[in-house]
Amino acid sequence: MVIHARRPVRLETERLVVRSAELEDAGELRRFYEESAEFLDPWRPTRAPDSLQFDYWLRQIEAWRREWQSDLGLRLWLYERARPTRLQGHIGLTVFVRGPAQFCYLGYHLAPESEGKGLMFEALEATLRFAFDEISLHRVMANYMPRNARSARLLERLGFRIEGVAREYLEIAGRWEDHIMTSLTNPNWRGRS
Repeated sequence: MVIHARRPVRLETERLVVRSAELEDAGELRRFYEESAEFLDPWRPTRAPDSLQFDYWLRQIEAWRREWQSDLGLRLWLYERARPTRLQGHIGLTVFVRGPAQFCYLGYHLAPESEGKGLMFEALEATLRFAFDEISLHRVMANYMPRNARSARLLERLGFRIEGVAREYLEIAGRWEDHIMTSLTNPNWRGRS
């Protein structure tokens, strides 16, 4: 199998469009992270000092495009079909490792008003299917802080299995945090051609 054609990715579900960012999305990305900062900051690494500048987001979009073209990762953005211009969340498949490993890491977050509606579950089902069927990954790993019960339930519902605890795994909001390590493997993996 040849790696995906490397054009921007667009996945559609019943309620969502999950897609790559385009340059014209820079303003909406800035708005999303500015409005969601207080909600997201306790769960993510410290933001770059210029992360609320429009030019920062233009540079990020270009970096994500290169990352996808180089088979290093894929960043996707969630939009509800009912509100197609208002960003609702993010999914990142990062650090693609090929060779005998064929894995990546998964990260995700939603706008506060979008939580509790099943949107991330819906988006991740489609994204994981794409990761396994189109990108030909064998394993996706996702890690969460022990106090993040919502992520624990979501990953369990998706079939991820707990593999252990990584002590002081990531610096989150200026503090080293333990993480529960989980993974999901592709039961139909046929290799890459």
